[in-house]
Amino acid sequence: MSPEDISDIATTKRNVLTIPKLRVDSSNWATYSDRLVNYLTSKSLKRHLLGTARKPVQVITRGGAFYKQGTLAPLTDEELEKHEDEQDDYDQKQASVREVIYQTIDNSTYLQVKNERDAASMWKKVALIHSDKGTMYETSLLTQLQNAHYVEGESMQEHLASMVEIKEHLADMNSQISDESFVAYIRTSLSLVPNYRSLVTTLTAAAHESGKKLTNANLIWHLNEEANSTALEESINKSNAALVAAMAKAKGKKGKQSKRKEKQCMNCNRKGHVKDQCWDVGGGKEGQGPSGWGKKKAKKGEKGESANVSQKEKPQSNDSDDESENCAMLAFTVLDDPSALLCTSDFQHEALSTSHSNGIIIDCGASAHFSPD
Repeated sequence: MSPEDISDIATTKRNVLTIPKLRVDSSNWATYSDRLVNYLTSKSLKRHLLGTARKPVQVITRGGAFYKQGTLAPLTDEELEKHEDEQDDYDQKQASVREVIYQTIDNSTYLQVKNERDAASMWKKVALIHSDKGTMYETSLLTQLQNAHYVEGESMQEHLASMVEIKEHLADMNSQISDESFVAYIRTSLSLVPNYRSLVTTLTAAAHESGKKLTNANLIWHLNEEANSTALEESINKSNAALVAAMAKAKGKKGKQSKRKEKQCMNCNRKGHVKDQCWDVGGGKEGQGPSGWGKKKAKKGEKGESANVSQKEKPQSNDSDDESENCAMLAFTVLDDPSALLCTSDFQHEALSTSHSNGIIIDCGASAHFSPD
């Protein structure tokens, strides 16, 4: 029968005792072997495991009668019955020991030991396979415990849990680590991180003053608490730093906006930009404004915002309000009748075409002077 589906704990039929299953790496060989021997002793099967149980003498047949090997007298019916009972009892106990071993070893070991002649031979083969591996594994675990080191930034809980697990595996192999030794292993593992040195020193001093030894359970609890407090403090500091950065960023944006509002263009006299950024005529970005901006600018110019055309007031009258209009004055002579012409700036071309070579253009406040000559 293959034991590959047997769980980690092999349970007896009556569920009175449980035996740990032997691990493939032999890490629990010491515990396993002790528990198995103890269980079989409780069932009066130890002699069969160790090979000290007496096997019934073999019975042979001769001339229709049954003889014990080495005897001349045939067995009576009562003696034969007794012999068969003894043989059955021996075979049953051998099978019981084999079954316990089968249920508590891995499939690879099972295939190596299943053909041994009796339970004792099987047990010796199992011990031969796993006892040496168990010793090597024990040495490996002790080395891991001695070389364990906590690195800043790692989880303290995981580090200590790993060390406790190694300690428990060693205990399974009958290699007990004393509480005092385990505390020393933990302190050594923290040697690369000075942050916890003061805590350990304080706990050691307190234990010395109280006359009690520092236990590994007490040390582990305080280290985990200190690690949790440090992690919480770092989290709060990160949150505060992020908040300060966000506030500074918002303040910077506000400052930029207020600075932008304070700017005034020396080209168009508008606020919010400087001459190099101006889209107006003469600006650093002349003609690069968004679509429709020029038309909007032209409409504003019609209302009197243009800097390139002078303004002239019209004479007041009782019938209408004061109005101003851009204008140019044209004066010229026509033989005997001197004439003068007033025209708006929108009709400058008419003024030019009206004049002749003898005419003179008189500037009356217009921003541009012109003359046909």
